[in-house]
Amino acid sequence: LYWILLLDAFVRYTGRRELARELFPEVLRALRWFERRVDADGLLADVPHWVFIDWAELDKHGQVTALNAQFVAALRAAARLADIATRGSESRRLRALATRIATAVNALLWDPGRGLYADARSAGRLSRRISQQANAAVIAHGVAPPTRWAAILDALVDPERLRLTRRSGREPTDPAFDEDRHIVLAQPFFMHVLHAALRAAGRHAQILDNIRRRWPDLLGEGTTLRETWQCDTTTSLCQAWSATPTFD
Repeated sequence: LYWILLLDAFVRYTGRRELARELFPEVLRALRWFERRVDADGLLADVPHWVFIDWAELDKHGQVTALNAQFVAALRAAARLADIATRGSESRRLRALATRIATAVNALLWDPGRGLYADARSAGRLSRRISQQANAAVIAHGVAPPTRWAAILDALVDPERLRLTRRSGREPTDPAFDEDRHIVLAQPFFMHVLHAALRAAGRHAQILDNIRRRWPDLLGEGTTLRETWQCDTTTSLCQAWSATPTFD
């Protein structure tokens, strides 16, 4: 899905439209792999292999909010590539599928009692885990209706609610994390998506505030940026995807 988003951005920024025509069959091939995993609710569910969202303790069981939001974005990107490749019927089909999945995300993965999107839904039940990752993704990828943005973003930048979780969900859940109150903090990689969500809402000052709050510790250790906020034996000490402030 990232590859499809990258191809769409590359074609838009370089004007290399012939690349869209050349690679569109492979875009469809990649999307069909995901389409086979759309369930009766109209959501990607139980996607096999490694569903990587971020280096954090997210709930990734069943229907995963962040993954479905990214799928919507990739479908829309593929539709734009289809237009360039003069594949009108595929463009219309991909846009319709993106709309159906976005509708299902908003209907089934939204927790009205908490005013936020749950990380996931499994066996018909919403996860109790709430994250910056899931909620930033639905805004950044144009899934959540704008009427929900303000309350979501207010929660996502509330320092009293944010908690840094362990690097991987393989370890037991930190007992200090209260699923009824706390929100999983994004690691440097997914801060890029959080900033995209804030940018979409015109909250540029909050992007700067977040950079000033989070990055000094990384910069103070030398000339490279490590992979995660935590520094441990499994963390890469030089990661391009921790350099999102240069993009911002």
